[in-house]
Amino acid sequence: MELINEHVSIEKYKDAQEQSELEELVSTMSKTEINQELNNIGSPTSEFVELKGKRYKRKNLIINIIKERRDFKCQICGIKIKTKDKTFYIEAAHITRKSEGGSEMPDNIMILCPNHHKEFDYGDTSIIKRSKEQLVFKMNENEYKINLALEQSS
Repeated sequence: MELINEHVSIEKYKDAQEQSELEELVSTMSKTEINQELNNIGSPTSEFVELKGKRYKRKNLIINIIKERRDFKCQICGIKIKTKDKTFYIEAAHITRKSEGGSEMPDNIMILCPNHHKEFDYGDTSIIKRSKEQLVFKMNENEYKINLALEQSS
């Protein structure tokens, strides 16, 4: 059991390193380049993609593109958390949980601050309306409308 936990910890560390590297790389790309990458992301069944000659986990690239396109701001409260190293901390929340078959595509990901992410996951949440472009839900007696579309402008 200890060996399994150690393996999971190493994988989480590698994912965090890759996320950090991708965040830096995506921040240097133009909107046009980002749009091209989104359009060429490959098959949803593919675990890896190539970007600028290097292989990355597909989910990490998509999450970083979504965070960048949504300006690293919580889609509920608008907070943008700046870190010591001048980057931004924000979390990707799955609308349909991964354990229930949810994907890392823009129509299943909200960008939330840590508090709203945990409230969405553990609070009294019910979905009222959902489409590829918008999510309307009630969370702890408050109603929210979240834009899930990513603009394709350059």
